[in-house]
Amino acid sequence: MSLKNRVNKALSNEQLKRFNKSLWLYRSQGVLIVTMPLVMLAALYAVSNGHPSLTVLIASAIAMLAIVALRYLVGAPGLRTMFDTSINSGLNTRSSVVNHLTQLPLGSFSKLHSGKVAQTLSEDVMMLEMYISHVRSNSQMDQVYMFSLFVVVLILNPVMALTALITFLVGASILKYFQKKILMTGLSFRSSGLALASKHVLEFAEGMPIIRAFGDTAEAERDYNKSVEVLRNGFLKAIKRNVPFVTAYNGFAMISVGAGVAVAIMMLPEAAKVTDIQFIGAIVFLTAVLVPARGMVGHIGITTIAEVAEKNLSEIEQLKPLTSGSISEIPNNPEIRFENVNFAYEEQNVLHDINFVAKPKSLTAIVGGSGAGKTTLMNLLLRFWDIKEGEIKLNNTNIKEFAIDSYMNRMAVVFQETQLFQDSIANNIRIGNPQASMEEIIHAAKQARIHDRIMELKDGYDTVVGQGGSTLSGGERQRVTIARALLKDAEIIILDEATSALDPENEHEVQMAFAALAENKTVFVIAHRLSTIVNANNILVLDNGKISAQGTHAELHEHCEVYQNLWRNYQSISEWKL
Repeated sequence: MSLKNRVNKALSNEQLKRFNKSLWLYRSQGVLIVTMPLVMLAALYAVSNGHPSLTVLIASAIAMLAIVALRYLVGAPGLRTMFDTSINSGLNTRSSVVNHLTQLPLGSFSKLHSGKVAQTLSEDVMMLEMYISHVRSNSQMDQVYMFSLFVVVLILNPVMALTALITFLVGASILKYFQKKILMTGLSFRSSGLALASKHVLEFAEGMPIIRAFGDTAEAERDYNKSVEVLRNGFLKAIKRNVPFVTAYNGFAMISVGAGVAVAIMMLPEAAKVTDIQFIGAIVFLTAVLVPARGMVGHIGITTIAEVAEKNLSEIEQLKPLTSGSISEIPNNPEIRFENVNFAYEEQNVLHDINFVAKPKSLTAIVGGSGAGKTTLMNLLLRFWDIKEGEIKLNNTNIKEFAIDSYMNRMAVVFQETQLFQDSIANNIRIGNPQASMEEIIHAAKQARIHDRIMELKDGYDTVVGQGGSTLSGGERQRVTIARALLKDAEIIILDEATSALDPENEHEVQMAFAALAENKTVFVIAHRLSTIVNANNILVLDNGKISAQGTHAELHEHCEVYQNLWRNYQSISEWKL
């Protein structure tokens, strides 16, 4: 996608109209800039031809004041529009990219490490904002400014203008040939280097407890410094590549001015005419071309960085999102069916020929050894991935036919790894239902047996937890996420090791809350603590990606060898003491 199309995509029709109008205001400024020295030249010409100096001075002053006022009237609204457009385009672009990220299958994030996403949403979008607010507009103004200067020189001294123009175009054409290769190579390295450095910064910060616990801070710091050194070297290489280009560009601009003046002087019939006001004016205006010419060098550099940023954004947007159906009406208390489901992570087969039925308002438990595919099975139900073979149905409708937002609104999940945001506890719970009242939040917290602990905190429900919930214990974080799921009041509940971080006392209370919830909901539980699922309506025993058996606890305990081994191991672990 070109930068122009990127800007068009990021703006509404009304914003785009204002943006294009402001570009014309900037072009107008390019003409107005030239009119100021033209007034001065006209004044000198008038005085040299015998007009009264005072009259010329007054007329010139009035004309200049009018030009200044006109530049303000033209420039102020253009500047305001450009910054407004820049901010809106940045907000819209970030919103679009984030929305796209939320629709990607989880596998896409194996290609997008956290540093890459952070760098794209921050620095890349910022460079696009700078391109819109400064480069696109000022480049248009400088181009018109330069063109207007050449027109004036062409009128005053055609030979000087044409010589300078031909010299400049030849040099610019040569540089244009090398520009992309020189700049894009260095800037692409800069972009990837920043992304990698951002990734190492995040890893270094998030992994600090482990690093310090194992006394390996020096090694971790060395690894981080290596990534910074790679980034530094990349910057130096980019600078070395860019310096010759910038120097040559400015050199050609100066050579074109010198060539124009030299040729014009050589073609003069008499040397005395060098003092002619018209000739001197041509030299002044031609020399002034260096100002916008040098400005164009900076525009080229930032534009190239913006092109790299646009490329990074396009790489994310080209990742194929999950398909969303058109059915927004989800059946109430549906029967859930897995029919001949097979799934693979790229080349690695994970699930094979999965078939089972979860009746409405039933409890289905999923057990099995590590790596058996338990979490993957639920990820498919959540549509974090799309299956290639088989079908998952609500009643008789494939889940792919439902609109994703409507479908996910019927799901509530408590993950094994809790995730809280650096916000108040109330807002972390409110994620389950953004419209929930404070009374409903408190009720959910009481069900999750976390209300009393919250009230012990200094700011109660307004207490801001650290990043990831770091200021709370593991069990407290787990119960906050359980409260979030309870608040959503969805018909389908998925608990992925939901009680793994709870102490025995709180585990019993939370299990009682979920038992009450399961009376009216369809519940799926992934658990290693087999005692928590002995009353499940159906237990799926996964072994190497296949359902080796399914049934009640009593049926499996009597007939399924895999389940018998799991139960035996669980019992032995439960009795183990330090």
